[in-house]
Amino acid sequence: MIPLRPYQERGVDEVRERLRAGKRRIVFVLPTGGGKTVVASHVIGGALAKGKRVLFAAHRRELLKQTFAKLVGNGIPPAEIGVVMAGVESRPADMFAGSPGLLSQDALWHAHARRRPPAPVQLASIDTLRRRQYPPADLVVIDECHRALAASYRALVDAYPEAAVLGLTATPYRADGRGLGDVFEDLVVIASPRELVADGFLVEPRVWTVPRLPDLSAVRTKAGDYDQEQLAEAVDTGTLVGDIVEHWQRHGAGQRTVVFAVNVEHSRHIVERFVAAGVAAEHLDGETPNADREAILARLDRGETRVVVNCAVLCEGWDQPSVKTLVLARPTKSTGLYLQMAGRILRPWRDTGAIILDHAGSVAEHGFPTDEREFSLEGKRR
Repeated sequence: MIPLRPYQERGVDEVRERLRAGKRRIVFVLPTGGGKTVVASHVIGGALAKGKRVLFAAHRRELLKQTFAKLVGNGIPPAEIGVVMAGVESRPADMFAGSPGLLSQDALWHAHARRRPPAPVQLASIDTLRRRQYPPADLVVIDECHRALAASYRALVDAYPEAAVLGLTATPYRADGRGLGDVFEDLVVIASPRELVADGFLVEPRVWTVPRLPDLSAVRTKAGDYDQEQLAEAVDTGTLVGDIVEHWQRHGAGQRTVVFAVNVEHSRHIVERFVAAGVAAEHLDGETPNADREAILARLDRGETRVVVNCAVLCEGWDQPSVKTLVLARPTKSTGLYLQMAGRILRPWRDTGAIILDHAGSVAEHGFPTDEREFSLEGKRR
């Protein structure tokens, strides 16, 4: 079993207490790096012990891989976990891969993740699930549930009127201002970032900003955030991109670094400037093949690559504690998106501090990522 930290144990007890009190749709809030998947794996294990069936839904392959690994780590055999996702087959598992408990997350997934319709736990990609018949479930878990107002998730929740629904998120915000109360009826905040920093489970980042920020006065707002096309034009200039490299050389050089860019072209331009400065840098985006992506991130983890620049890929479901410098090159009006990006580097690793290089003005707009915040299921007025 994966041991629970004190606040995680309180979280499991609190969720179970709310369910006993008759709450059926609960949002579980815990900062990025706090271990939401670990808590969920214990809740799922408890449901299985009572003979219940569980459906876990997420929108990214990486989230399903993490959950698969955590469930196996908590003593649930791979044979009791089915995966509903394109590219995952029902062929026999690799019996020569070694003990599941000793395999890395990637090795465990490749060796044992299979379609198993009769299994009591189903891990499902929401994009695949919506095109298939829903499996039976007494407990439905939605990861990154700030997305739960999407039509695909609303249809999923509506299909299980008698099931308990548990949503997991670090950021119960939406850029469009709509509240999660349209789907959920209760909210449980387990711990704040300040608590986790004080107890050594997260690190307090040092933040460096720059005097020359992009001029966003002409960029219109679309769906609660900056229009992507106009935003890219505003930030993808030679001067601003060059500032990123120079700033990194002064404050983040030598550390493994992740950069968040606006779009593919912007990301590639940043990579070009790093490479021209003699820095090993690589680009990835949503079209990067899975094998290539795993190889790029493995090189980053080993330190062969120092900088990985991405657009809209590593915000969620990516845990790599060795990456301790973040470059925010993508302005956003979304507090949730900002916190997701900032949270990538806050996990402790070898007593190495975390550094945020803010080229987007995000800290001035949204505050520090470890600030105390109020959460609510209600929407915000425009």
